[in-house]
Amino acid sequence: MTAGVKARILSLAAVWIVGCAGPQAAPAGARALESVTIGRSVRGAPIEARVLPGGEPGILIIGGVHGDEPIGTALV
Repeated sequence: MTAGVKARILSLAAVWIVGCAGPQAAPAGARALESVTIGRSVRGAPIEARVLPGGEPGILIIGGVHGDEPIGTALV
């Protein structure tokens, strides 16, 4: 998915959900998330997690549960 397509999906999602803001810039000094493959789907696609380096685990957000519903992933 290109950045333009993702931005468009996010902007549409913000319209559909009351109170949902569009993409936000990270604050100065924010740490970058690392992508870690934690498994594979039954079709062999990677299942990825985003990890905040050096941070304590505190929240788990699961998105994109249904592969044919890409808007769920964009919302997360």
